[in-house]
Amino acid sequence: MRVGLIAIVLLHGLYGQTFDPDLLSKEKNLQLQLDFEKNEAQTKILRDSWIEPVNGSYSGSFKEQFGQQQQNYSGSVSIDQPIFKSGGIYYALKYASANAYYNRLGLKLGERALIKEVISSIIALRITDLSIQKARLSVQDREAETAFNKESLHAGEMDLGSFNLSVIARNDAQSALEALLAQKAEQLYTFSMLSDADYQKVSLPQLQLLDKKRFTRTHIELGQMRQDFRQKDYAHGVTLTSYLPQLSLSASYNYSKSIDQTFSESFTPYDAQSEYLQYGFRFSMPLFDINRGRTIESAKIDMLKAQSQLEEKSKEIALFYEKTVTKVTHLKKQAALARETITLYKEVLAKMKALVDSGDKDAIELLKSQNAFKAKKIDLQIIELQKQAELLNLYEKIGTEGTL
Repeated sequence: MRVGLIAIVLLHGLYGQTFDPDLLSKEKNLQLQLDFEKNEAQTKILRDSWIEPVNGSYSGSFKEQFGQQQQNYSGSVSIDQPIFKSGGIYYALKYASANAYYNRLGLKLGERALIKEVISSIIALRITDLSIQKARLSVQDREAETAFNKESLHAGEMDLGSFNLSVIARNDAQSALEALLAQKAEQLYTFSMLSDADYQKVSLPQLQLLDKKRFTRTHIELGQMRQDFRQKDYAHGVTLTSYLPQLSLSASYNYSKSIDQTFSESFTPYDAQSEYLQYGFRFSMPLFDINRGRTIESAKIDMLKAQSQLEEKSKEIALFYEKTVTKVTHLKKQAALARETITLYKEVLAKMKALVDSGDKDAIELLKSQNAFKAKKIDLQIIELQKQAELLNLYEKIGTEGTL
């Protein structure tokens, strides 16, 4: 049990460390923060939308007649509030809650997608850096080979055509290096648009393969689809109850004042003022609506469609998990083969050095073997980064226990 708790704590820390919003630029973080704040404001608006506003009004009118000015003032404060909708208020509150959660998860997915793009860019840049190291080793090999062949050409041990081929190979290696350097410049531009961090200094955790049940249970997108089904279900309830009885209470405070009404229609030779309270109730329900059945059926279809989409998303996520596991498995096999090759290279280099020392092999052969050994170690690092990139696809859309 304790081991399980420790694992959960470590995974929670891993999620936070991996998808740290601080990896994003200040501008991106501000935009995300404003999106979350706007969603919270809209959530409260939708949640309290069943509460009717308190209305107030005040007006005045003036009339000039026979040198006299008649003045009339009136004001009121009123409210007409439904207090019972045959369950409609309950469904409206539940719908607002599900809608808020749906939007919140959508924003969280957007945030994690941006952070994942940053991390993917970091991994891509580091892979490119390693590829540049390999390309430099290749250029070094070709330059050494060209220099060696030049001596052979001058010694009459090689024809010009063979020498030219070695120069072409050197130029191709240099061209490949230049292409990688240009690629890195493009990647740096993309990364800089998303983050202010130094990609070389960012510490990325070593992601591990997730348990399938945990991956499915905490998948944010799947959780969002569940909320979508719930809000469609509650919306169906709201639609259904809108055709059932409802009770409203109304109340108002009214005030009026009339000044100098001597020549008015009522011929009141004095000022008049009145104020009163008015309250009551209203019981209502639609008796006939030709579209009643169609509207309810449409809302029900929306609910059934959301349920179908939820089932489809569950299947899609399960297949995505299996695909990722397969790719990670192949990368692990490649890594194992690379490690085996590195071990064999160590033995080859020891023998090659002995042969060079004895004069049975040229120094260029040892250089090529040494560079091949270095290149294979670089390949292993690239494979490990590629594995992290694949695992990142799993971590991108998962949350922590109890959040979905």
